[in-house]
Amino acid sequence: MQKFTDLVLGQNGQVITPIIGASVSVYTYPGNVLASLFSDNGVTATANPLTTDQNGRFSFYAANGRYSMVMSYLNVTYTLQDVPLEDDPATAQPITASTLQVTDTTNSTSPTTGAATIAGGLGVSGDVWSGAAFHGAFAGPLNGSVGATTPSTGAFTSLSSTSGALNGSLGATTPSTVAATTVSATGTITPSQTAGIVGTTTNNNANAGSFGEFASSSTATQSATSNTPLNAASVSLTAGDWDVTGLIQTNPAGTTTTSSTVAGISTTSATFGTISGGFTNATVTNGATAGVNLNTAAPTTRISLSGTTTVFLVAQVGFAVSTLTVSGFIRARRVR
Repeated sequence: MQKFTDLVLGQNGQVITPIIGASVSVYTYPGNVLASLFSDNGVTATANPLTTDQNGRFSFYAANGRYSMVMSYLNVTYTLQDVPLEDDPATAQPITASTLQVTDTTNSTSPTTGAATIAGGLGVSGDVWSGAAFHGAFAGPLNGSVGATTPSTGAFTSLSSTSGALNGSLGATTPSTVAATTVSATGTITPSQTAGIVGTTTNNNANAGSFGEFASSSTATQSATSNTPLNAASVSLTAGDWDVTGLIQTNPAGTTTTSSTVAGISTTSATFGTISGGFTNATVTNGATAGVNLNTAAPTTRISLSGTTTVFLVAQVGFAVSTLTVSGFIRARRVR
């Protein structure tokens, strides 16, 4: 956008005088279509044709380009052909959000370079710039950026500025507080050595699939056969890395004597895992007092799953004389 000012002059004998009230029509060149004119820098439209003032002067703003001007007064007409209008690069105005047009930015494979200051914010909404860096100084927040006033979801593979950090952006030179609904990282997240990651501050539960998710199950009075494995309890776990443990309790009849108990965690029904999977033995010698309850804990066992799987608390009891039942409780915590 450039301003153009000129005079319409006439000659009366030997005297040159300004022409008041002359008509000036501005056309595109060579299209010869009435041009869009403005009274200021591209904001307020003005009439075309123009009329010269009391000093014979006229002026207007128009977009960069080439124009012709037809000046007429009474029966005299004069045409000024092919007048170029172009901003002086040294005095060009900053690019604003209302005039900036960004094309082909979504998933661009090459960085877009620009040295202009973008005033008032860059209103990019809904685009993910993948594999591209926009270089330049930003004088306003990005719509949907991490750290915006209203939390939002955004994925920026490479978004940088050559002069100053983006407002509230992750990876700024000086750390700042950000608010986001979802943060996704493809690299390592390194928290403070002392502050770490803050845990919950009340008696709630982690969401399903989140670090710290808890699952448990219990059963009572499972009838047992001496020295035969059975499922004292079970729990269904989704894909992930879990620490699982459990506790069994024997419930013998009044005359039953218990010689041994075994408890362990397994992904196979009524089957103990290998020693590397972890199970424990608790042994009571024959002749123990009849009717005594025994509690045996299954050691904490890592269970790493690629899909939803039932995990069992397996128990085995050696007993004699009468009957015995087993109760069980199994618990699991997602560790990652």
